[in-house]
Amino acid sequence: WGAGAAISWGVGDFSARFAGQRAGVISTTFWMMVASLLFTSVYMLCVGENFVFSYQGLPFLIAAGIGIALATLLFYEAITTGPVSIASPIVACYPAIALPISIGLGARPGLLEWAGMIITLIGIWIASRYSPNFSSKDNDKSKNNRVRRTAILAFSAATIFALAISSLDIAVDYYAP
Repeated sequence: WGAGAAISWGVGDFSARFAGQRAGVISTTFWMMVASLLFTSVYMLCVGENFVFSYQGLPFLIAAGIGIALATLLFYEAITTGPVSIASPIVACYPAIALPISIGLGARPGLLEWAGMIITLIGIWIASRYSPNFSSKDNDKSKNNRVRRTAILAFSAATIFALAISSLDIAVDYYAP
């Protein structure tokens, strides 16, 4: 499942860059959300998973839905207008942001979780050391502005993804069997 998810995310992000450039970031995000909803619904039907509804958990689901949509929009803006080599590694660090939130909510990570976070941060550092290619018409100030804007958008997306995932973690208590 992990490899399938990683491949799906990679293909989705790669496709989103070009779709965002052609159709716009908002339209791309909207249709990605629609496709995700349809895929998840079909999957739930195929495996016989029931949807459990609870008003108690609804605020956490709403917060997560808004957060994931906003984070995806920011991420797609970052990869559409800036260097992917900057945006992707930063957004990929959202688990390192989510872990302290989970600790604040009472989780007690083990050695494996801490090792995973350290390896993730090292990988992000290595990936972000790559110098992005810019067109020859870009001057130094333009390059710096693009990288800065991309980094801010990507870090904002990572933070919002972490908060949304933390909200889903709380919602699981209301919806899980």
